[in-house]
Amino acid sequence: VFAKELSDRSSIMIIATGYMAVAVIVIAALYPAIEDVLADFEKNLPSGMDGFIGSGIGSPAGWMNAELMSILSPLVIIGLAAFVGAKGMSAVAQRNPLAMVLSTPVPRRAIVAANLGTMAVVVLSVSAGLAVGMLIGSPLFGLDLGVSNILGVTAHLVLLGTAFGAFAVMVAAGSSSTTAVRATAGLGMVAYFANALLPQASWGDTAVKLSPWYYYFGSDPLTNGANFGHLAV
Repeated sequence: VFAKELSDRSSIMIIATGYMAVAVIVIAALYPAIEDVLADFEKNLPSGMDGFIGSGIGSPAGWMNAELMSILSPLVIIGLAAFVGAKGMSAVAQRNPLAMVLSTPVPRRAIVAANLGTMAVVVLSVSAGLAVGMLIGSPLFGLDLGVSNILGVTAHLVLLGTAFGAFAVMVAAGSSSTTAVRATAGLGMVAYFANALLPQASWGDTAVKLSPWYYYFGSDPLTNGANFGHLAV
């Protein structure tokens, strides 16, 4: 079951991985040309924007956070994880499943595990594309991000995508793929805005820790490296 699901998703996985690597290199290439503009822009940036785009947009890490890690990469990763996880579960119900299940001793938990495994491989592959793009673009365009920081932010992205993908599989197991994708997208939006907006409230520093986005982005892993406490959560 796992091999079949992975084969079915291999095309989108390869395309997304290549897209991510190229997009990262292009974004890195823009930084030297607009470094001075970004420094001026940072001075005039309204307070409270850190939760949306990260801090220090005038720095290389801040630029990559704002353009890539704050929303673009999570959007791609969570979208793919939800699509692959939910579609995999719905495909079981559409691909003449009764005959397949009756003719082969495949328990439902094995089908769920296969879909979780496929989703995780896709998330790992596309996240690896991001890491490769950074490892190429950073020295090529003088960003000096640091290998450990690149690997750290990639690990945070992998676990964020895997968590949302697992949620999509869980919802799809009891409903439809459309419902699962919509529910995952909704949860992602709530998590993103909660992480960005809650710290601005007097009681928000504690409440924000309920958001998965906090454990992905809150410690600024591209600047500070992996936060193993956040990764564990």
